[in-house]
Amino acid sequence: MLLAVIFSVFCFYLNIKILSLKLETIKVKLVFFVLLNILLIYAYVIALRGHFTYNALRASNYEFSTIKAFNEISTNPLMAFSWAYKEYKNQQEFKSVDIKQLNQLEEKLFPMFDTTLIHQNHAKNHIYINIMESFGLNLAEFSTENTNLLGNLEKHFEQDIIFTRFLSSANNTIESFNRLVFLSPNIISNGLYQKEKLVFTPLQIYKNAGYKIVFVYSGNASWYNLGNYFKNQGVDEVIDENTLMQDFPQAKKTKHKYGIADEFMYKKYILYLKMLKILR
Repeated sequence: MLLAVIFSVFCFYLNIKILSLKLETIKVKLVFFVLLNILLIYAYVIALRGHFTYNALRASNYEFSTIKAFNEISTNPLMAFSWAYKEYKNQQEFKSVDIKQLNQLEEKLFPMFDTTLIHQNHAKNHIYINIMESFGLNLAEFSTENTNLLGNLEKHFEQDIIFTRFLSSANNTIESFNRLVFLSPNIISNGLYQKEKLVFTPLQIYKNAGYKIVFVYSGNASWYNLGNYFKNQGVDEVIDENTLMQDFPQAKKTKHKYGIADEFMYKKYILYLKMLKILR
């Protein structure tokens, strides 16, 4: 608040100084005058929200701080209304499913709701799920003696169980992500049902088993409102590029429109393991 008051006083002082300047009248042609004003408006828009092809502030990356209040005041009213209107137009409505119809389907097909028997190891093992985009190629085939594209991952390709033949459930990143995590063919994280808690997703299965769920993403948590949506689904902690850049200042050098380098996401994971005393 003090900085805001000081800055306001400075702007008031600067404005008085500018208005009190006695400048000579310059006469320009109308065409040149219109051109100058167009350039001024363009420069103002660029300063306000970034370039048109890649604006620094948009619905998918407006969160720049780990403090929620700062993120909420980062947008101007016109931008916020525009984002809300686009979301309103694209939202989908779904009809409720009658439980009797599900029971009839179960009789014809198979039980849809089943529970795993209680085991002594349940809710005791730490589980890590790593989802990588564009990892469909077999990198081992493109490796040479001088260039090992797998790196430290090579031993796991040789020792672990690897499924190499599979097909993505959708062409877009967010659609595939929704099918894997939320079991939904539709994008529901920023629509009409963004606050509806899904009861049969993998998240809820582990949550009900007593797990603490942490979502780590090297991009911005505002992408398709995933940060807020995960919290609505019961996720205990959301870590995105803002958190990672706070923990690893060098990550800022790798920032681009899709986030930061994934290596810092894995470093954060290793710190978590050390915190849990899994790694020494």
